[in-house]
Amino acid sequence: MRLYVPTRLEKWVSDWYIGMKIFEPHEIDEYTISEHEGILLIEKPLPSHSFSDEHVKIICIDSRESSTKRREQFFHEMCHVLRHEGSQTKLHSGFRLLQEADAENFSKYAAIPIHMLEKINFCDPYIVETVSELFSVSFELAEFRLKQIKNNMLAKISIIA
Repeated sequence: MRLYVPTRLEKWVSDWYIGMKIFEPHEIDEYTISEHEGILLIEKPLPSHSFSDEHVKIICIDSRESSTKRREQFFHEMCHVLRHEGSQTKLHSGFRLLQEADAENFSKYAAIPIHMLEKINFCDPYIVETVSELFSVSFELAEFRLKQIKNNMLAKISIIA
């Protein structure tokens, strides 16, 4: 991990967790995080969405989804509440796409924060399964995130070489 260079957003997410004193994967809890941020978190059989203004912050997660999918949706919506202002329906499509890309990146970094990976054995042949279980995320998300990290380190090695 010493070769890994986190993105600015990735660093921001880790600092956000550290500010909440969240250091271990089992401490990542959607309701605790929501409470810390003053957000009402509800689960209903509706498509996931969020709303925030100067008076209220709400995240609604689709209760029909699996627990791993709900967690991913939670972090996506959390990004919109924390980092984006205004209604997406009123935004130019280009800005809306930028916000969606930001929320997708944020959700991956928040689901598997870089500061929690220092104790992971990257030589483990079952690392994807291990990370998926440890962070309560889908196999696909764990695999994607680990590939991101591997590619980042390979790029760093190629620069050094």
